[in-house]
Amino acid sequence: MKITRSQLRRLIREQLEDEQDNIWEKIMKLFFNNAHLGISTAEALGDVDQQFIDNMIKLRDAGIAIVDSSKQGGPKSSAEEDNLASQWYEAYLDVTQRSRRFSDDVEESIGQLKDLFQGAQNDAWYLSYPIDDPWPTTGPLADLVEWTGAERPK
Repeated sequence: MKITRSQLRRLIREQLEDEQDNIWEKIMKLFFNNAHLGISTAEALGDVDQQFIDNMIKLRDAGIAIVDSSKQGGPKSSAEEDNLASQWYEAYLDVTQRSRRFSDDVEESIGQLKDLFQGAQNDAWYLSYPIDDPWPTTGPLADLVEWTGAERPK
């Protein structure tokens, strides 16, 4: 069977696209488990989807903002509360939309990430952890600290 030059090019192009999607699927799964590692790996690759990386960074930074707010005793107003919620939710929607493009098998990870943010948000706003109270070592807020790589209070 003879393969023409254009058919060979098409086959090579398809293979390269499949490999690129496979790499992004792995990065995405890594990101859902640990934001810092996922972002670092994506940035280290060089040939990347920069918008996806920017969205991952926004989502991680939104998580850090919730952690920082809770370190100060929680949001000081409903406007600050709404700002924190919209910050993480917008970034979450961007990341999940792009993630679904790379893999159909992300729904569980997407749901877990949303639960993590909502739980941490509830911890930060309703339980509030002033500086002199002990910082939680378990639960969504503690998990968000681990996921983002944020600095844990001493």
